[in-house]
Amino acid sequence: QAVLRGHEDRVYQASFSPDGTRILSASKDGTVRLWPSAPLENLSRQLTLDSEVQTIEFNREATEVVVGTRSGIATLWRPQGTNATRQFPGRPEITRESVRRDLVKGTHWAKRLPESDHLLVWTEEGEATVDIRRPLGIGSIDQELPYTPLRLWDIPSQQVLHAFPDSAEALASVEISADGRWIAAGQGEVVPHLNIHRPLARNGYKGSNRRYQGPTSAWIWDAHTGEMLRKLEGMNGPIHRIRFVLEDTHLMTFDRQKVALWDLEHDTLPIELNARHYANAVDVSGDGAIVAITGAGGFEVWDLVTRSRWLNVDSRALNAPVQWGALARSGTLAAVVTEASQLVVYDLPHGEPRPPIDLGRS
Repeated sequence: QAVLRGHEDRVYQASFSPDGTRILSASKDGTVRLWPSAPLENLSRQLTLDSEVQTIEFNREATEVVVGTRSGIATLWRPQGTNATRQFPGRPEITRESVRRDLVKGTHWAKRLPESDHLLVWTEEGEATVDIRRPLGIGSIDQELPYTPLRLWDIPSQQVLHAFPDSAEALASVEISADGRWIAAGQGEVVPHLNIHRPLARNGYKGSNRRYQGPTSAWIWDAHTGEMLRKLEGMNGPIHRIRFVLEDTHLMTFDRQKVALWDLEHDTLPIELNARHYANAVDVSGDGAIVAITGAGGFEVWDLVTRSRWLNVDSRALNAPVQWGALARSGTLAAVVTEASQLVVYDLPHGEPRPPIDLGRS
């Protein structure tokens, strides 16, 4: 065991490089550090940014790191050699003086498309407010302030290739297919359109930040042309997780009430899995055939080929809520960590548990 020191504030995220030789860490202090993992040493390369770091990820070759900050800027960092960086801003232009729109809360997610020079950046939107010192005229402001939180950048030219207009609603999940051909996004909370006839409050439109739960959709786009290929409808509430599975032939969507499996090769109704736990997190095996669903109420593993449940662990049986769950890429092992700091590993497909490990004592 070793302690790596250097960050001056809370560490939000840490991960190993794909080859396991380095450790990447991101902090609220606005820095990203790259540490050697063998041996573990307090010697690191550092990238300092303009605001707190929210997301980090290696590319497959571990030669680049994609970093997203609260300012809404995605940075592509090459820690080796020249230590070069490139930046891709997510904040849209304001098109009307009389409206103040604090849209970008931060870079929620950024990832390089496989085998390409394209970077997908998802920025999290804020609220639209009206400056009461410059009242608006009659009419809707929706079309005058377009906002697309999902943008595809060309890395060499640093130009936006596609800004997906159908993603103007709040998003709750984004995913790229394994081959980089498709981009999918799940709708988040439905935001009512602003009504200029409603009385103004000191902070803008009265009730303008209210949201309601209603029917939601998922979109699939061609990553190369930006064309919307399909719109999947019929979900209820935010689609918090979305995953390509079964070698990218199907898409799984997770809302508050159901898990649905959509056949992307045939225009058929989705298959609903009788999942028993609300999906806080989802993990998929390397071949996309096995999926693990983690929720506070428990943990379950499904075989998507046979549509059968391999494992269903209730939190009550573990004597503590499930905090984290994972699936081995081979699909032969699953692991659960509870809020009581207990680790349990299960052999699949039979779901036999191994002796639990107390992480608080290890």
